[in-house]
Amino acid sequence: MYYSYLYKYFYTKENNINKNIFISGATRSGTTWLMEMLHTPNMQIVWEATKYENLLNTTSEKFTKELGIIPYIPVDCIWDEAYEYFDKLIHGNIVQEISKDSHPLLLSNPFNKDTNLIKLCNINLLLPWLCKNFDIQPIVIIRNPFDVVLSQLNHIGYNHMGKV
Repeated sequence: MYYSYLYKYFYTKENNINKNIFISGATRSGTTWLMEMLHTPNMQIVWEATKYENLLNTTSEKFTKELGIIPYIPVDCIWDEAYEYFDKLIHGNIVQEISKDSHPLLLSNPFNKDTNLIKLCNINLLLPWLCKNFDIQPIVIIRNPFDVVLSQLNHIGYNHMGKV
């Protein structure tokens, strides 16, 4: 719990982020694995900042609903609130909610970071807009759809869907 306060105060107030690595893909496609493989001590993990529940913690309910569960913004759309949110995300100014259930890499030292490693599931439709408005080059992980669905069906978070 105390770590969350330190993170909010020091990382977002004094960050020196000069580059970002975006990882995108479907849920259960290997985005977490790729994030773990790419992580180095100078990287700050940004975990699922576009997940509906996480957006509700950091933005207005109106913006969260408009962006949606699977975010999409037409490539030529001008949306000031979205631009402001993603600008904050890219510059390390979105405060992550950290709890005992957080990914262990979120608990790494928040000081002396120069890179954001931003892992976002389900933003593939948003990438054209992001790439047009920000200087990013995302990594999109593509996995065999049958393996993704099988992984989803075998994951505890999808138990309510039943088994095939």
